Amino acid sequence: QGFHMWHTNRHDNNNVPYRLYIISVDKDGESGFKYLLPDGKVIDVPDFHGSVRLFSNTHEDAETGEKGHLWHTVYSKSAHRHSIGFEIPPEQIVALLDSCDGCWDDLLSLRSSL
Repeated sequence: QGFHMWHTNRHDNNNVPYRLYIISVDKDGESGFKYLLPDGKVIDVPDFHGSVRLFSNTHEDAETGEKGHLWHTVYSKSAHRHSIGFEIPPEQIVALLDSCDGCWDDLLSLRSSL
């Protein structure tokens, strides 16, 4: 079992709030990423081998406009979990997604069949 303590990255988050993680696990569903919504609800996103996680470490309160930081953690129940993370500027996210000509077709057809 293992974990990384709940944290926000607030001290290194001023220039590039987006993170991209590539995850390798030996047991799907035995590790994951948890984050706390502003309303206090905890979301648990299980890992699977080869998953890619993209998220922003900041958010803006819809009512007050106040900026906040994303509380999050990673954990492993019984999996060997390896990840590599990158700070990624928004313009690079757009360029990455735009360069993926046709690679979303399978995902979109799967989604429409649900």
